[in-house]
Amino acid sequence: MNIFQESRCSILAVLLLFLLQVSRADPDVQVHKAVGDSLDLIANYSKEGLAVQWEYNENTFAEYENDQIKLVKRPLFHERLKMNKDNISITIEDLKLQDSGSFSIFAENKAGQLPTKVIVLHAHGEFNWIFILSMLLM
Repeated sequence: MNIFQESRCSILAVLLLFLLQVSRADPDVQVHKAVGDSLDLIANYSKEGLAVQWEYNENTFAEYENDQIKLVKRPLFHERLKMNKDNISITIEDLKLQDSGSFSIFAENKAGQLPTKVIVLHAHGEFNWIFILSMLLM
């Protein structure tokens, strides 16, 4: 009976390990950018019959369909977006600290849904060395 319990625990451990590996199979891309830099969000799929949706923190802000990119939510990244239908990309210029977050690119074609791309942006400001030194000297 003791052997049965040990083998049951081993099987559960293997299943748990498998589930953890599957959930980590397609990790998000982590990107670190300085405030003022640009971020390119390239769909990078074949154009034929393609529909793409760009999201920021689960809010759709742009779409591509019929060889056109259109903004869905105007206030988001107001006047800082460049759209390029040639390579199906969006560039966010002049990054701000508050732009940090999760960007997702959802795409589908006639065959169905394509792999989703997730980019997690970490926007960093300049270090204020005088402030840091003054805090250390206190």
